[in-house]
Amino acid sequence: MKKDTRNLVILGGGFAGTRLAADIERKLPKDWDIYLLNRTNEPGELRFDQLVLATGVEANTSLLPGMHEHALPLKTVGDALRLRNIAIERLEQATIHPQSDRRRQLLHFTVIGGGFSGVEIAGELEDFLKSATRYYKNVDPDDVHITLLHGTDTLLPELSRKLGKKTQLLFEKRRIDVRLNTRAARIEPGEVILASGERIGSGTIICTIGTAPTTYNQVA
Repeated sequence: MKKDTRNLVILGGGFAGTRLAADIERKLPKDWDIYLLNRTNEPGELRFDQLVLATGVEANTSLLPGMHEHALPLKTVGDALRLRNIAIERLEQATIHPQSDRRRQLLHFTVIGGGFSGVEIAGELEDFLKSATRYYKNVDPDDVHITLLHGTDTLLPELSRKLGKKTQLLFEKRRIDVRLNTRAARIEPGEVILASGERIGSGTIICTIGTAPTTYNQVA
């Protein structure tokens, strides 16, 4: 750390922190340094002139029985990268599996939660898988399936009902299975059990519901 510079410290390496660091880097005077810190940094002390708290929230994996053990959270950049790697792994597993039923299960991705995060990940996942399947000769694109579960009657409840309905229609055209008024009761290995008792077999389960405040001893 240079003595003749001023330090902007951003605490939190998630979407907000990384976006802020990228945007503000081009605008700061040359005598400012930016430090982006998250929980992987070594303990120590760092002097700052300005401090930004962008720690956001943590995934509350206790919300559903089995959520912590059998589902992927999606709250950080690291979570998104992990999901991308798992999607590639599922394609690789499916291309060498001899049983068609098992291939379809491996390529079934279930997203729980139809808010901003759930809608975004369902759309991005569909785009990625559609473009990636051509590189796996034994994978039939029709075997790839995405199910989006949402507990109320409209996607994107943070926005207008009109926009939520438009998003639903767009997803259905893209063959994303949108299931409204559908609540998960628990998650088991390779299955989501709904409140109705129905079981949805899935190779990958992603939970975008449930948050808890981040405490500073978690990120220090």
